Amino acid sequence: MNPGKYTALALLAALAAGGCNVVGPRAIEKGQFSYNEVINRTDNEQLLLNLVRLKYRDTPFFLEVANVLTQYSIQSTAGLGRSRTAGSPVDRSIDLGLTYEENPAVSYAPLQGEKFVRQLLSPISLDTMLLLYHSGWSIERIFRCSIQQLGPLKNAPGASGPTPDQAPEFREFTRAAKLLRELQVQGKIHFGAAQNGQGQHMVLRFSPEAAASPIARELRKLLGAGQDAADLHLATGAAAAGQIPVVTRSLMGVLFYLSHSIEVPEDDVEAGRVTLTKNSDDSPFDWSEVTEGLLQVRTGTWRPGNASVRIRYRGAWFYVDDSDLPSKSTFSFLTQLLALQSGEVKSSAPVLTIPIGG
Repeated sequence: MNPGKYTALALLAALAAGGCNVVGPRAIEKGQFSYNEVINRTDNEQLLLNLVRLKYRDTPFFLEVANVLTQYSIQSTAGLGRSRTAGSPVDRSIDLGLTYEENPAVSYAPLQGEKFVRQLLSPISLDTMLLLYHSGWSIERIFRCSIQQLGPLKNAPGASGPTPDQAPEFREFTRAAKLLRELQVQGKIHFGAAQNGQGQHMVLRFSPEAAASPIARELRKLLGAGQDAADLHLATGAAAAGQIPVVTRSLMGVLFYLSHSIEVPEDDVEAGRVTLTKNSDDSPFDWSEVTEGLLQVRTGTWRPGNASVRIRYRGAWFYVDDSDLPSKSTFSFLTQLLALQSGEVKSSAPVLTIPIGG
């Protein structure tokens, strides 16, 4: 066989081997990471966008990536050529080619319809809060986000909807939540479920060494519980004697509540595009007092560089600073709560599939 032909076949085999490395494991390695990163980033941006929309009383909308399909193909070609002119030796040539192609298609499904709206507006169950607690989340973060009233303590119940005109009541509730967190960090309180004649309810149980501590005494006083109580029994709805009634927020209520942490441009405040909440003396109320330690969404004219998530809306940038760890934690908590409340809801609306590429 012609030596040139051997050379062409060897190069063709090398091309094919290289192509297999691209289409096979290497394509999975690069493609999965890239799609994972982009979908996670855009989901976070959509959540922030909806929080900002609520701040401006605009309509929120959720769109999820339903499916991602990607097809890879590779083609290699090789050919031999020869030519000769009078009085010259034979010229041989080798033509090699490699074509790589990726054809992704992304399907989107809107989260809407009666089932999703019901989930969005239904109160968060104590079971869900218990699940989040045993997943390692701070009891302070769970309670401040998810509860609008605990016994006699109000946690800005009006903040579960559009920004109210008058300053909310929240300070004693925040104090109680911080006391619970202190006991949680010390490992001196347990949050669990209990069963009695009235059905299932939740119990906050002090450890023996914590039951008589100043923290426990202050907490029981705030909640109006007996000073000798080793357990605090929490129940939604009509609480039985000895139980502390709990009013939880809906998922929409949590979104509204956290939307009050968003800074807005002064021009939008002066133009009346957002509600200006006022204290009893008619001075402006600072909502960062309510959401302090939970979430702070900042705003600016220029695209922020040090941001964990950012979006542009109404001509301004809104973002969570990458060094603001409490805000990042609450944002992550919110994504899990959203998944728990809406994860089983399947949209009946048409799925939009968009081919990406060539």
